[in-house]
Amino acid sequence: MANSTKGRKSQKQQGAHQPRSASSRSGASSQQQQQSKSTPFAHLQGSSTHGAPHSSSASLHQAPIHSPTLPGCIIRLGHQYRRNLITGSNARCIALLDALRETIMNWYQGGNVQQQQDDHSSPTSQSSSSSHYSQHHSHHHSGSKSLARDFLKKLEPMIDYLTQCRPLSISMGNALNYLKMQIGHLSPTLSEKEQREEIISVIDAFIHENIELATQTIASKASERIRDGDVIMTYARSQSVEKAIMMAHEHKKQFRVVVVDSAPKYEGKELMRRLSNTGIQCTYVLINAVSLMCREVTKVMVGAHAMFSNGVLMSRVGTASVAMVANGYNIPVLVCCETYKFSKKTQLKAITKNEVADPRELISNDTFSDWNKKQSLDVLNLVYDITPLEFIDMVITELGCLPPTSIPVILREQNILK
Repeated sequence: MANSTKGRKSQKQQGAHQPRSASSRSGASSQQQQQSKSTPFAHLQGSSTHGAPHSSSASLHQAPIHSPTLPGCIIRLGHQYRRNLITGSNARCIALLDALRETIMNWYQGGNVQQQQDDHSSPTSQSSSSSHYSQHHSHHHSGSKSLARDFLKKLEPMIDYLTQCRPLSISMGNALNYLKMQIGHLSPTLSEKEQREEIISVIDAFIHENIELATQTIASKASERIRDGDVIMTYARSQSVEKAIMMAHEHKKQFRVVVVDSAPKYEGKELMRRLSNTGIQCTYVLINAVSLMCREVTKVMVGAHAMFSNGVLMSRVGTASVAMVANGYNIPVLVCCETYKFSKKTQLKAITKNEVADPRELISNDTFSDWNKKQSLDVLNLVYDITPLEFIDMVITELGCLPPTSIPVILREQNILK
């Protein structure tokens, strides 16, 4: 009996140390390769390269679109973000603040929140959601002493939902932090109506001063940098750069513009159309022709998604390449950036924090019908890149023109960097 037991143990030990079959080894190897694919960007939101992170119908249904705790204007805004109907840092931030203003304006109102129906949302579900939301908060807060404090609590699920639709930009985060700080300073002795009016006033003032007036001031300062005979190169489309070029043209300055563009957005096409319609002489090229065009360019002007405290620029992917080539030709690179886009954080590489857009923008089914089923194929559609400060000569802000190394000074003066 003892010998039998010993024999069985010996067989188990031998089996445990037997080499795996070729099929099991290949399966494990395949799993390891799959896990190692795109690992540098696996931490980014929407980093799946075989799906559609922002615009697929499957991902749309993962968000709480029909949640009765969300106002209809926030649901509608999430739909617009997800389908890229609102693009650009300024436009996205203004749309967010407008939606929050609409929410607070209807706060504690007895009736339904008025909705504007769009093609990408359900009118029935939004109306039902708005009615439930308005009635719920009217009942729940009838005895509340602080509308502002309660609004801050209800703000979090709204932002969580919008972040699921598309990651917030640096500027949107700064705007929300400012709004929260101002709401936190409101006196609890104010009535609900007074608190609501104060919050609306804060939102309107931020949009007017930090975005609209700032963009206008930056455009004016940038237009002064354009001289007769200049050849201005710009990349994609920036609202500040576009306004600066328009202002210089209005002042009868004689210059040319080289619009550099790239896939998949081809945003420069709209800029070229607008500039050429006003009589400005334009040349439209793709990014692979930058080096050739730089031989005659005198200045490069680009917009910004964000500027970090270490002086680097985050902007539309491709901006770093344009700035690097311009630097090699000793062409000054000017960045137009509102100070509310400044971040106290630092970033050295685009791999640290970025956004991954829908891979279907880069590859069409006409070219490769079953590309999303190929485990050997990755399609990575990054939205932004990082331009080192050594490639940037000047940052044009509403507060003045400064080198990128002076960004921490502005942050300290605004009490953003503590």
